Amino acid sequence: MEDNIAIRVDHVSKVYKLYKKPSDRMREAFGSKKVQVTEHFALDDVSFEVKKG
Repeated sequence: MEDNIAIRVDHVSKVYKLYKKPSDRMREAFGSKKVQVTEHFALDDVSFEVKKG
């Protein structure tokens, strides 16, 4: 019953980069390859539906 669905979200992911030092973000932006970054997944392949009403 697709008619009852108001919103459908499929396979959504959101990753934040965590830097050891605030200056590492700037270094990465200018192409430095020595920056240590940890990736944090706030959302990882999330899917859901919201029905009408």
